[in-house]
Formats: sequence, structure tokens, C-alpha cells
Amino acid sequence: MKDITLSDGTVVPKGHVISVPSQAIHLDERLYPNPHEFQGFRFSDMRDSEGEGTKHQAVTLGPDWTTFGGGKHACPGRFFSINEVKAMLAYVLLNYDVKIEGGERPKTLWLGTANIPNQTAHLLFRRRKQQ
Repeated sequence: MKDITLSDGTVVPKGHVISVPSQAIHLDERLYPNPHEFQGFRFSDMRDSEGEGTKHQAVTLGPDWTTFGGGKHACPGRFFSINEVKAMLAYVLLNYDVKIEGGERPKTLWLGTANIPNQTAHLLFRRRKQQ
């Protein structure tokens, strides 16, 4: 709607879009050691350090975690959405055996500047026997 001048003098002309390189941040080895390696407890382990107990949550905002944006425009529904994802994942893990058809993770697809899961991939689900 109008030009914006940032505190360092940078001018963002009206109509331009500003984005953050989320993937580059999330794969930065200075922030996340071995970022390409799956570590299921990566963030839990980070919270174990002194003074980090309330940080590194999925809903936490900061320059090293940009999933839900930042500042006053951060996603207000992030708390609800994270709890929904946790509930669904817990249900699947408790009730199903899951594997990728073929055994190898399919290549991620790019849609403009966003990477998305491969839409042609197949997951195999087998309901576990209830005891």
C-alpha cells in the first residue's frame, strides 16, 4: 500500500513481498548440528541445556525457527494447530504400522519457493491388533 523504510534505511517499495529463507535457516549447521540427519529428539535435547527449558518448542517464535512467522503478525493459531498435529500423530503411532512404499523417501517437490511432500508417494498403513 505504501513504501516502507526499515530502521537501517532499507526501503521496501510498495507491492513487494519480503520472505525469509526458512529452509536455509533450518538446515544451518551453526544452529542445528547435523541438520540433514533425522534426530527425533533434537529439540527435546536442546531444551535439556541450562536455561533452555522453555525454548525450542514447535510454537516458539524466533530468528532460528520461522515456521509460524514472527512478531505481531505471527500465526495466532499455532498453538491449536500444533496440538492437533500431535494428537493425530499420536493416534497414528499408537494404532498403525506405517512404511513408505519401496522403502526409500521420495524426493521433495518444489512449488515456487516452497518445498512440499511428493504428491505421488505412497504410504502403507496396517492397523495394529488391539490388545
